[in-house]
Amino acid sequence: MVRYKVSKVELSRLQRLATLGITETMRMAPTVAMEVLLGIPPLHVMSEADVPVGIYRLMCTQEWRVTSTNFSHAGKS
Repeated sequence: MVRYKVSKVELSRLQRLATLGITETMRMAPTVAMEVLLGIPPLHVMSEADVPVGIYRLMCTQEWRVTSTNFSHAGKS
């Protein structure tokens, strides 16, 4: 859970830098407002939506092998 929170914060910082560069707004502008103006969802939301699709693709191509019920080690042989 801690790793997820760190990743979420890092993705938010990256998105903020990108939105500031695209919109050329003041640094005080809220990130959420810039995302709405640009019509882009937060990066962590996009990545959460893409993960199940990626897992399904890997399972269909038999590149994903679940070897145990401990999902932190899933796919390793």
